[in-house]
Amino acid sequence: MSIVRKLFGVVLLVLLFVSVSATSATGSSTTRQVIRNPASFTMTPAQCSHLKVPLSGSGQLYEVITTTTHSNGSVHITDDALITGNAWDSTGSYRFIYANHFVQDIPAGSGPVKAFMIDSFALSGHGSAAGLRNGFIWKWNFTQGAPSFPPEFNLQQILTFGDPITPAGESHCDPL
Repeated sequence: MSIVRKLFGVVLLVLLFVSVSATSATGSSTTRQVIRNPASFTMTPAQCSHLKVPLSGSGQLYEVITTTTHSNGSVHITDDALITGNAWDSTGSYRFIYANHFVQDIPAGSGPVKAFMIDSFALSGHGSAAGLRNGFIWKWNFTQGAPSFPPEFNLQQILTFGDPITPAGESHCDPL
């Protein structure tokens, strides 16, 4: 079984597990937004040193955003995104899978937002870019009202593999 199929299976299980939410505290309310959109990317050797030629891809996004507002005013947001599709370059064609699990815990009033993200991209097929894989598991904090990514402070890089992105948010081999 290919690594992409294995990763796809794990990601589906995670998405199913995480997207099932329940209101656990009295006075909490939960909303869920489901997004389905086409997605595309282009990546060049200047962006990603693992590429020999420019790479393009297109696929379908399936995203579930679950927001729980607790009675004390704090908010918990879980954003699960999955994109699968086809990619191509002048040396071959590929299948790709991109998965992102992003959790934000926003305190009531002021204080830093706690963020946790699992991000992965895998490419399989025939051509010079076959086998491209990268991703990360990171935790960090950011100031309420500031952009949630790239990490603002207290970055903990639990796991980083391949060449996905710099902590400053500069894209490398993670196109989506």
